[in-house]
Amino acid sequence: MDITFIIIATSMGSVISLLGSFITTWVMNRQERERWRNEKQGQADLWLRGQLQEVYSNALEQLSRLAYSAKAEPGTPLHDRAIDDFTAAQKWLGLLLVYHPRKTNEEFSALTKQLKEFIGDEWPDPKKVHALRVAVIGMAAYDERFQVSAEPEKDKRK
Repeated sequence: MDITFIIIATSMGSVISLLGSFITTWVMNRQERERWRNEKQGQADLWLRGQLQEVYSNALEQLSRLAYSAKAEPGTPLHDRAIDDFTAAQKWLGLLLVYHPRKTNEEFSALTKQLKEFIGDEWPDPKKVHALRVAVIGMAAYDERFQVSAEPEKDKRK
């Protein structure tokens, strides 16, 4: 055999081997980056879901307490608690607006209007409290960020 042929064949084999290694490394790095992004997104979604759960549950809790305590006679301990409940409800409802997913739709506008009327009252109107509870429950029920993915889990044994 000719020495030139051997050198060319060896060189081609080396180049092909290097090219194969490069492609394999590139594909593996790309997959790892994608896995890392998905993990980060999953962690962010989990954090947001926890925050939303806290905001929705506290808003509903304060509105439920307020629905009861707002009917109390002035000067009673329950009346004093109603003041605290009114303040806390305003806080959690405000946070609910901050976390609202679609700040340009009608639902957001309606909730903003209801909240302005609620906050503007000197004393909470039980009808407005009830309407806000219904609105918050409706928002929570249809908030896509609470929806569980319909995609089945992949087999992790692979």
